[in-house]
Amino acid sequence: MFQDILRSLVTFGQAQDEVYRSMTRISSAETHRCRTYVREQGPNIFESQYEHDRDEPYFFQSLGRIILPPKYLTELPSLPRDTLSGKHSMNDRHFGKYTGVNVILETDAHVNASLFGPRLGNDKEWVQLCAGYPSAVANVADDLRQYPSYLHAIIAPNSKSVRDLKKNRQRMKETLQNEVILRRRTHDTVGGKPHVQVDLIDSLLESEKTSMRTLTSEQFANVFQLLLLAALYTTATSIVNFILDLADRPECIQSLRQELHQFVADDYSLTDLQSLGKLSMLDSFMKESQRMSPLAWSIFLRKALKDIKLSDGMTIPAGCHVSVPTAAMAKDPASFENADQFDMMRFHRDRVALGSGTHPHLQFTGADPSAPAWGAGRWICPGRFFVEAVSKLLLSKILLRYDLGFVEGKQTRLPKILSGDRIIPNPKEEVVFYPFTPKDGA
Repeated sequence: MFQDILRSLVTFGQAQDEVYRSMTRISSAETHRCRTYVREQGPNIFESQYEHDRDEPYFFQSLGRIILPPKYLTELPSLPRDTLSGKHSMNDRHFGKYTGVNVILETDAHVNASLFGPRLGNDKEWVQLCAGYPSAVANVADDLRQYPSYLHAIIAPNSKSVRDLKKNRQRMKETLQNEVILRRRTHDTVGGKPHVQVDLIDSLLESEKTSMRTLTSEQFANVFQLLLLAALYTTATSIVNFILDLADRPECIQSLRQELHQFVADDYSLTDLQSLGKLSMLDSFMKESQRMSPLAWSIFLRKALKDIKLSDGMTIPAGCHVSVPTAAMAKDPASFENADQFDMMRFHRDRVALGSGTHPHLQFTGADPSAPAWGAGRWICPGRFFVEAVSKLLLSKILLRYDLGFVEGKQTRLPKILSGDRIIPNPKEEVVFYPFTPKDGA
């Protein structure tokens, strides 16, 4: 009965939508078919709109957002945060009132290190909590996004996804509290020697000295959860896409393996971290994978806190959310030759042609105006170097030890899935790792 009432309210609240005007009730089967179509065909829908009129903004109703053409990326990043805010946008699209993201985003702490130390790093429960947190937030957002905002306060307390997220956050806070108590006892000296800062917890403890205040367990948890929300999905999904593209294109593996052999020791480990920057072909492969399989269909998600008048006279009203369709930009034939084809050597070839120099826009971490996967201007993602390092280290190990392929009978990648802003690898994908040794033809 409760669900029937909600369904009726949803139909009433969305009466302005053409889909609902002629319907008094939508069967569960029809609803499922509609959602499946949007999830599987969503990226193609946005690319078609971009091809139709790439220079005009349009309103994307289901996400309540204005999609701006790429030309505005030259001026929007220069606007101050009290005018165009990424933090407010993140809070709104993750339903911060119900997920706790609003509290997390208000946390003020000095963070300049990473990871959590060996004790937590080897704790299976902690690893599961960290891995599950971004998904738990996304599940709440996906659930609430199906209903108009005036129903959220009714639905959220009865939602399983909200209850699961609260359990995750509480258990994470308790685990961190115990770890912080142990660290505070030994932070100043270890074995009679001055303590050396090695991870994020140490960094936060050091910040207590400079700020002259003690962080609560809630503040520690907020910092960790913010980093997980911002970094874990990006890193993990990027690596999954790289592995799937290697399985989809096994002809790439031999060339990448030959490049790696120039920088590896006898035990197949990289001789030094500086070698990562010299892996031009691997870098090109990763950037091409990112171009063909972006993590989101749009980037530069912002909320206007004031009316914004742009240089051509267009006004963005206060309260509006905006973004730029980066996935469609990355396949624009005006910017990329054979834009719909995967070309592992695309960016490597351009770097070689340009000769000496770093050519940042052709690197995986570069600010590429044609495919700005990391954002634009001064707010470009600072964590992109972490994604690069982790991805190259992991891919190097895989390439030197395994051949990759799909399960028997499967020849190519399955269609990617649209979930809100995210474009995620199909969860039905299966990859086979075949042990490789040099005698097999390296």
